[in-house]
Amino acid sequence: MEGGAQHLADRFAGSPLPGASPSPVPEQRGTKYCKPPCMGLIIDGKSIAEDIKLQIAEEFRRMKKAVAHVPGLAIVLGTIIDGKSISEDIKLQIAEQFRRMKKAVAHVPGLAIVLVGDRRDSQSHVGFKLKGCEEVGIKSLLSELP
Repeated sequence: MEGGAQHLADRFAGSPLPGASPSPVPEQRGTKYCKPPCMGLIIDGKSIAEDIKLQIAEEFRRMKKAVAHVPGLAIVLGTIIDGKSISEDIKLQIAEQFRRMKKAVAHVPGLAIVLVGDRRDSQSHVGFKLKGCEEVGIKSLLSELP
């Protein structure tokens, strides 16, 4: 058993598991119905998952209360990000860097692609790269081979 499953097995060894009911199948040595740590029980995974979820929620509430009293310390719950706007910001920054580079040294890096074969996924990937280069002003060159 892996770490989490072994922890649960150790935790509930010898006691009825939450959501468990007696097995309708008599205990028979060597059957698939009676292998440790089941000990003749049928486990309702959904009930166990709900119990664990409630325990985690309670632990989180307890931790949040404890941290609330510490000055300068807070729990960050997460941030919803907008991938499209972040992508646009990055493209604008790259375009500006390339304009400055071209003005300063008269040369900028480019992208050369050698596409071998006719796999649609590769063609699509290369198409996105070419489009991205065009959007920010990077010179690109595509060479296709059979």
